[in-house]
Amino acid sequence: MGKRSTVKGYWRQRGSGAESKATPAPVLSHLAVTFDGAAANTTLTGKWLPAGAIITHVDIVSGHTGGTTPAFDIGVNTATPDPDAILNGATSTTTGRYLVGDAASGVLVGTALAADAEITAGDDGTGTAGTGNITAIITFGFNDDGVVND
Repeated sequence: MGKRSTVKGYWRQRGSGAESKATPAPVLSHLAVTFDGAAANTTLTGKWLPAGAIITHVDIVSGHTGGTTPAFDIGVNTATPDPDAILNGATSTTTGRYLVGDAASGVLVGTALAADAEITAGDDGTGTAGTGNITAIITFGFNDDGVVND
């Protein structure tokens, strides 16, 4: 693996030319979280989203099989934990994408996080869980004023 670079804050892009007239805009980031689809939905994942992050969508790659109508939640552990704030009752055995406004999207999809938050994930308690891991790729950006050179 090549060298990695970590920054505080977020990256912005405004075109490739030195005199580009494009408005600077945040570059989207992706956080991959893999978890056991049969674990409790309050299980801490060790993965964190930063304050100000605005989730645009969540991609699911499921290796979860079996069970009877298995479903899972993805949430956050903050001062007021919310185990289904990102996804609520998503089908455990289905690979797909959840967008703002989708039935399984939680209250934080499309809303800026007020503080850093650890991700929680696992079975939502409805149906019977199967076996296998689920990977969620959480895509997020930040609100930005578009001002050049600030």
